[in-house]
Amino acid sequence: MPYIKKEFATIKGKKIEEFLISHIPLDSKLTLALLEKGKITDENNKRLQKNQIIKSDFIYIIILQYTLIHKLTLFFIINNLYFFGIGFIIK
Repeated sequence: MPYIKKEFATIKGKKIEEFLISHIPLDSKLTLALLEKGKITDENNKRLQKNQIIKSDFIYIIILQYTLIHKLTLFFIINNLYFFGIGFIIK
């Protein structure tokens, strides 16, 4: 499977873990694994570390294509089910 490099706009001054979990639909386990492996970089291609404060406008995540698409798809399906009032089925 191919690795892809995705660009995301950030919120400066926020911790990297908080940003990834709340603004990009990644769970905490995957977030910490990506940070430990150095798969998350800033605009200057510097690896971001745990508990680091975001100082750049964009971050880049290098991830298996399947993993990212799978996580994003599940996130949007669940949110749409809640939006249409049938989210109780998933719980």
